[in-house]
This record gives sequence, structure tokens and C-alpha cells, in this order.
Amino acid sequence: MKKFTLLTVILVSMVLIASGQTNNTASTGNTYRNSIPEQVKARKSFKRVEWFNTQRAWPYDTIPVIRYSGKMSSEIKKAKSERSAQNELTWSSLGPDGVVYSGVPEWGLVSGRSKSIAIHPSDPLTLYIGTAHGGIWKSTDGGDNWQDVGAGLESLAFGAIAIDPNNPETIYAGSGEVCFVLGYIGYDGKGIFKSTDGGNSWTQITNGIGNVTSFGDLVVSPFNSNVVMGALASGNYYSGNLPNEGIWKSADAGTTWVRTLDVQDAYDIAFHPTDVNKVFAAIGGGISTSGFYISSDQGDTWTQSNTGLPPTSSMHRLQIDVSQTNPDIIYAVIFNGNAMSTKAYKSVNGGQSWAQISAGTNLGGYAGSWYDQGFYDLCIAIDPENPNLVFIGNVELHRTINGSAFAPVRPYGNDLWGGLAHCDYHKLVFAPSDPDYFYIACDGGIYRSPDKGISATSQNAGLTTLQFYRVASHPTNPDILIGGMQDNETAMTTDGGQTWIGVTGGDGMECLFSPNPDTIYTSSQNGWFYRSINGGSTFSFLVNINGSWTTPLIMHPTNHKILYTANKSIYRSTTGGNNFQVIASLVAPEFIVSLALSSVEPNNMIFASGGTQNPVPGEQIVVKISTDGGYNWTDVTSNIPGEPRWITRVVCDPVDAGTMYVLRTGFSEGNKVWKTTDLGQTWANLSGNLPNLPCSDLFIDPENTNHLYVANDIGVYRSTDGGTSWVYASEGVPYVPAIDFDYVKIGTDRYLRVGTHGRSIYETKLDPNVGLDDLTLVDNKLVVDIIPNPFAHTTTFKYYLKQDVPVTLTIFNSLGQKIEVLANEQQQTGKHEILWKAARFPAGEYTYRIQAGNKERTGKMILMK
Repeated sequence: MKKFTLLTVILVSMVLIASGQTNNTASTGNTYRNSIPEQVKARKSFKRVEWFNTQRAWPYDTIPVIRYSGKMSSEIKKAKSERSAQNELTWSSLGPDGVVYSGVPEWGLVSGRSKSIAIHPSDPLTLYIGTAHGGIWKSTDGGDNWQDVGAGLESLAFGAIAIDPNNPETIYAGSGEVCFVLGYIGYDGKGIFKSTDGGNSWTQITNGIGNVTSFGDLVVSPFNSNVVMGALASGNYYSGNLPNEGIWKSADAGTTWVRTLDVQDAYDIAFHPTDVNKVFAAIGGGISTSGFYISSDQGDTWTQSNTGLPPTSSMHRLQIDVSQTNPDIIYAVIFNGNAMSTKAYKSVNGGQSWAQISAGTNLGGYAGSWYDQGFYDLCIAIDPENPNLVFIGNVELHRTINGSAFAPVRPYGNDLWGGLAHCDYHKLVFAPSDPDYFYIACDGGIYRSPDKGISATSQNAGLTTLQFYRVASHPTNPDILIGGMQDNETAMTTDGGQTWIGVTGGDGMECLFSPNPDTIYTSSQNGWFYRSINGGSTFSFLVNINGSWTTPLIMHPTNHKILYTANKSIYRSTTGGNNFQVIASLVAPEFIVSLALSSVEPNNMIFASGGTQNPVPGEQIVVKISTDGGYNWTDVTSNIPGEPRWITRVVCDPVDAGTMYVLRTGFSEGNKVWKTTDLGQTWANLSGNLPNLPCSDLFIDPENTNHLYVANDIGVYRSTDGGTSWVYASEGVPYVPAIDFDYVKIGTDRYLRVGTHGRSIYETKLDPNVGLDDLTLVDNKLVVDIIPNPFAHTTTFKYYLKQDVPVTLTIFNSLGQKIEVLANEQQQTGKHEILWKAARFPAGEYTYRIQAGNKERTGKMILMK
């Protein structure tokens, strides 16, 4: 937790440390959050952090980062050994590997947040980038094409990358991002990863430095390849201080590390370009150790040098750069957390003293009014050929050409939307061998300038690094999908993922197709809803519900004009979203974060609220069930056993009207998946051996409800025995948080898609043979072969039994009502055929359920007249 004077965090931290709360051993509510000023809480950058991290930490103030990291590592190791397991699925990427950004066409293709850049010392077109949670990528043509060189690493978040200038095939990547106070939607890293073959293979290094890291910078001495230095801070507001913050040094090419400056919030570090012994460092935190530091013995000892800089209590984040042609000239950009403002400073005597430059210039960003995000995005770069040409990145990009006065760079307009590249800048780097090449890492990925920042082009084609919140599939065309992303709109593809086009702005959230696929719904953060009635060509604004960060939106299964959404109340529209009416007022104490209704009996609904304010642990997490279409609700929270935890999803069973599920996240062993078969009166624990990691979504296979899928922080897990046992099932997907499932059946093809937090979208085709151990193939047909489907008057079920078992075959109508039992008897091993004469029933959708022994399979059928 940062020492933010405005937030009185010193006292808070002392209380938490004394109580052991930072290790999740006690809780008095979200004290950290409650101390944050309202103007900070109002920022979108805070709201996304709150959504992502509160659910993982709740009901505690901080995520148990050490325990969490250890569990992640052990589960990844276990998953690697299970990659050839029988129950595994194979996934393939659907992109996006770049989205056409609709808000500002001049920004071109955007990808996920990039945090670090390293450029080859003699080739300006060979570079490596580190992303927020998409891994490490390499290009040898300036970003026109990319090679994924870090997909298999245990961490995919990289705040720093360095190339050995004396041996460019050696690369160091520091995992984990840094950020002051508010944190980020991402993850602490797992040490340093080193490659000696240009990124083809990597070795993890944790010796001395530890295996929980948030890197601000990594640098290799230009004079001695054995000397490598790193700056570590903390990057996650909900993780508290990390024990390894400070300046670290390796004298043996990264094999072992020692801390040479024991401070908090080390953000930046730089070697003097001509003096072998001199190193500079930038330290934040807003406490007595903040400021600029000089070492004259290759980083072994340090001296604070703050003459002319603001008081240490005002220096919360610092970034620096040193002129390569005149190293006496050093620039610093400093974020003052008390005033929520960023200022620029310059030294002309090697950092011995400083003076503010461009005083009175707002170095944040303008979008109707000025605001500053120096806590989140802050960087600086000096032209290696000209010490008067300097860029500062914050919300916007600012430039000085005289070494003194900064002005925003806006080639396309008069505010941040007119900027040179996608807003929110994280790293700026000139190519050392040809400084005309200038690279930009930002929330929209990576950009390249060929003319020192006069112009720039997007270089994001091929980067599958987008961070998804939600995904939805077209009901009849497998090549059409839509999905909502962090910071990069909601986008749509009509060609199976080859091209994605932004359709509505903001942070993209819930989205869905109507069975009439010309009607599509999208949303942005906190419940801004949009609709297209022409297949996605254009969208119109519908309503703002002012709900949770990911406000739910669901559709009635048979009347597609009926939509439901929620904040603390339940809203319904019967006009396809033209208007929403409150049908149950203030039924939740906090924002409802998940809402579902039964496709079998649409009057049956379930919701779960969040626990954001959390004055008393457990009071705000509420689960309620309705049996009258959402008008009246019964609180079933206390019926669910186990420690109260944040619930990320509620799910209705696809074939049984009385069966529902809740998915808990956070850290509570054996406390993830719960199932009720009696509308919430009693609950069974289906968590089995699921790892104790945060979970984001739950999918129940409609053709065999014993098949369950959970999306968690390292991928997808599957159970084929109703939740008794679980296996890792993410072959083809990096170890990335899986956030949202979407399922669609088109003909006989069954597609399961998952949106990830950092590696875009993946897809697997579920085997139509999802059948039972006791039922096997007959003449290469399905386990239960329905001939034909759809059908007009009769259809035949064919199956084969491996052993003598009792068999029941039951037919249900679209309301889940039992209408006929075709078999209920002991049957012998061998082939079986059962004819269903359905002519007397009305046309429509029907469900069959076949039970053989203790196994079960369900499926849909269409009766036509």
C-alpha cells in the first residue's frame, strides 16, 4: 500500500500490519478503500481496479499476495504435467490480434496495454515489448509482424525489459507492473526471466529478488554485461507493500541479486552513458526516502539528491531519463499524489540540483476538463541526439523542443482523442542506433514513429493481447462474435476472428445477440446500454442504469423483447430495451454483479450482489431467488454453506428449472462452486479439487449437465462427473486469467469460447459425443443418435450399453415440464433403439434426458409441423 499523504495510508498500514490483515488473517472491512477521496473513486481507472481486485481480496483489505503467488505457481506446475490428460480440451485463438478503434480512426488498430519496450542496440527495427498480461513479443521489422516469445511463461505481466547492449541476444524481462496507489488490473510478477537466444527460450530467476515482483525498470550496464540493475515497487493497491521493493543489483549477469537501496516504490533507474561507476535512480512513495538518488560505485551505495525538487511528501511517483549526448542534463517527471498533478524538473549538473520547468503546464490529459493519471501512466524519454527534445507520457503525450516548455502532442484534434497514439502512455523509447525511430507503449498497444514523434503508426497487427470482460456468439454463424474489452471498446468480427471492428466505446462490457441476429446489445462500464437492429452496422444508445462495473444484461429465452438488468434494483424492458421499468426496488444492499434466469422456466431467476462498501464483512454479499419473473425475491444467502465470499457468477441449469449454481471467487479452499436443486433451500458443494484461485465464470454443458467448466486465474478447468473432480483443460491457452464463457450450438457443431484477461479470445469445439461411460458409439454415430433432428413426426434414439443398467428416457417441453417417459427399465448390454411418436405434440423445442445407471445425458430436439 502506497504512502499517500492524502489517503492517510501510513496509519492505515500500521493498523493492518499490526492486525495481520495484510496476510488475510483478519478483517475490519475495506479500510483502504474507505480512506480514498471521492474524486479518486470517481475515476474510471479506480473503478476498474476496484472491480477486479475487490472480488479477489473480499472480505479482506488486501490480496494474500505471497500465498496467492505460491498457489498460482504450484497449479501452473501441476497443469503442465496434465497437458496430455485424457480430459483435456484443445483451444485455438480467435483474436483479436488488433481491433480497428472506432472512437479515433487515426489511432488505427489497437491491442492490449503495453508496459515496456527494449530496442536492439544496433537495429532500430528489432524490439521486444512486455504487455500488461499478454506476455513478451518480439519483432524484427519494427512491429509490422510479431512473434509470441513468452506464451509459456508463468507470468504474462511485464513491467520492464532490457537488452544487453554488449550481447543483444541476451534479454532480461522483469515481471509484474508498477503503479502508485490505485493499482492496476493485472498481476504481480514472478521474478525475472532471462533469455540468451533472442527470446526463443527463457530461464526464470528468483534468487535473492524473490518470486513476487512488480518491476518499474531493468537496465544492463553498457560497460559490463555482468552488472544488471532493477527497480522494484508494488503495483497492486490491494496487495499492500511488497517485501522486496527497492533498487537491486546483480554482478553475475542476473544469476543472483542483492538489494543495494532498501526503499519503497523504486520506479526508474539509469546508467550514466560515459562514467562506468555512476548510476541514477528514482524513488517514489511520498515519504522521507522519496526522490532522486546517485550512486558513484556502480549501484552499491546511494546518495539522495533532492535539492530543488518538491518535498518528499509530494513525490509519489518519479520517472527519469539521462541525456546520452550531455549526461549532465537529466529530466524528471513527478506525480504529486496530494494535488493529483504531474510536474517536470530538470538538472543541468548531473542531478546535484534541480529546477522546475514548464511551470503552470498541466501534464495530464484533457477531455472536457483536465485530469491527471500520473499514478497509473507516467514515462519520459530524451532524444539521444538532442537533449532539448523530450517527451512526457501521462494521459496524453507532451513534448518540449527547447528543453523547457512542454505542450500536448495532438495531431488529430484538441483533446486527448486527438493524440498521436491511443491515450494513457506507459513507456517511451528512442532507438539507440537511429533515434528517428521512436516507440510508444500505451493502453492501446504499441506505436512507431519514424520521425522523432512527429507522426506515428499503430504496430498492433498480430498482437493477441486484449483484455476481455465479456464475449457473445452469433446464434447461427460461427464466424460472427462480439466482445467487450478493457479500455478498447466493444468490437465485432464477421470473419471468424481475422478482423475485429470497434462498434461501441468505453470499456466494453456485457453483450448479447438476439435469436434474431440483426438485433445485438452491447454495454460499457456501469450500465450504459446500446442496441443495433441492423446486424451491428450501427448502434444506438438505449439507457444508463448506473450499475456495477460490469452491469448484467440478460434476455428472456422465448420472448426476445424482454430484457432484464439491475443495479440495486431489478429492471425489465418488454420493448427490446426502448425503456426499462423497475420491477423490484432496492432488493440488494449493493450493486448486483450477476443475474440469471432459467431457460426452462423463465419465471425462476437468481442474483448475487457485490460487497464494495463492506462496512461489516459478509453483510453485502447477498443471493436471492425469484419464482415470479423478478417481482419478488427470497434471500437464500444464509442457506449456502462455507465462508461468505464474493460471488462472480450465478447460473441457471440449462435443463432443470429448480437447479441453480453460484460461483465464489477469492481465496477460500474448497469454496468455489455450489449447486441447489430446490431453488436455494439446500446447496451442495461441487468444488471438488478445484484449486484455491479466483474464479470468474461457470458453464454447464446443456447436453450433459454433469460436465461443468470453470474459468479461473490460470485458465479453464473441467469436471465430467458433476463437480466431484476437476482437471486443467486449457491446452493451447497461455496461463492467463479466463474471464467469460460463451457457448453456441450451430447445427451439430458446439462452440465454447472464453474471453481472457490479456490474451484475447480462445475457442474449443466440444465433442458432440459428450456421452456417458455406459453409452458408446454405434457405427461412428453419436452416443445417443437422434434420427433425424429436426424432425416432423417421429424420431429414433439409438445407443449402445456397455453393461446391464437401469435406463430412463424422458421427454420435456420448452417449459421444463415432463410430457412423456419412453423408457424406465433395466436394459441389457448391447444396441438399443427407441421410437418417439411426437405427432400429437405442438411444434417447438424439446429436451430429452437419458439416464443409464449413475450416468446422464441431455439434449435438445426440434419438432416441426
